[in-house]
Amino acid sequence: MHIKKGFTLLETSIVLLITSSVLIVGYVNIRTSRDNINEKVFLKRFDMNWKNMYRLTTYDGYKGSINFDENTQEIIFLCQRYRKKWVKHLKVPPSLYTRDKVFNIGRNGVTAPGKVIIYDANQKKPKYDLTVQMGWGVYEIKRKN
Repeated sequence: MHIKKGFTLLETSIVLLITSSVLIVGYVNIRTSRDNINEKVFLKRFDMNWKNMYRLTTYDGYKGSINFDENTQEIIFLCQRYRKKWVKHLKVPPSLYTRDKVFNIGRNGVTAPGKVIIYDANQKKPKYDLTVQMGWGVYEIKRKN
């Protein structure tokens, strides 16, 4: 009598196929969740830097600029008054990217209204519209569907 030991090649292939499918689905979900969390943190940090920039230009008399840098994928907040300088660099998350855009802000906190489109890096299409009106301390970020 011959006793069968181990699995056949077909059984092993099926188990490996099922296991790899579950791992791939899990990885995609984890990556999507991580990107969403990074975007929320990015938007909160943008809001914090925006409020600091608004305070410095409107109340403290600094001149400023918000520079969306396409090459480094950073948003640079810069305020300057005489020799005093306030600079913050905000890195755009890897799941997003922006094009070059600069908003110059006067000592009274006023800038020309404008719009920046923030793109989804994976799908290469617009994800957020950022509308700026610094004189009133207002900006709006709308998520595109």
